[in-house]
Amino acid sequence: MDRWYGEFALFNRIVKTKSSYVCRIRDNSNLSDVIEERLLSDPAIAAGVIGDMVVNLGVHSKADARPDHKVRVV
Repeated sequence: MDRWYGEFALFNRIVKTKSSYVCRIRDNSNLSDVIEERLLSDPAIAAGVIGDMVVNLGVHSKADARPDHKVRVV
């Protein structure tokens, strides 16, 4: 999805239905709460991938307005 990036309540509803999503996030998203940093393969690096990590998003948002699940950011 593209138009609803940053709508964490929507992300939570999607996950609650046992589905998943792919979405751009804002360029000013706080990615400081890293849970796991994943190693990049040579093909990923060659393709221009600069990072792959699992984070907690929305750490500065109210509890009911942030993802209630871990988020992978590539």
